[in-house]
Amino acid sequence: MGSGAVPGAVVAYRERAARAETSLIVVIDADAEETGRRTRQLEESLKSKGLPRRNPEERIVHLIPKRNIETWIVNLNGRQVDEEYDHRHDAGIDDLIDSAAQTLFEWTRPNAQIPPHSVPSLRVAIPELQRLE
Repeated sequence: MGSGAVPGAVVAYRERAARAETSLIVVIDADAEETGRRTRQLEESLKSKGLPRRNPEERIVHLIPKRNIETWIVNLNGRQVDEEYDHRHDAGIDDLIDSAAQTLFEWTRPNAQIPPHSVPSLRVAIPELQRLE
């Protein structure tokens, strides 16, 4: 979902959240740019539609991997990586998804110790995911 689709998704989230426990997870790569640019882009997309920005009580989560999600998959499987290299075409990347998801779940648990090899954009994502608890 591009940032242009986010306002509609936020409106739908807010309407549904008034009736039932609901979450909205927005995942968008930063590509070769800084992750903060994507955060500002998401905020601006709401503002441009006259919508209030997300507040801390809302279960709206922004997951913004630097470069691409494959960087997180490799990193969550214990490899030290930088956020510049493109892991999208690494051999066997699809086979690493399940174990990456399990590790991400473990890292989001209360009092989890995040290893020093975790990349900065993933460290930012963990408190975002903790908003869903």
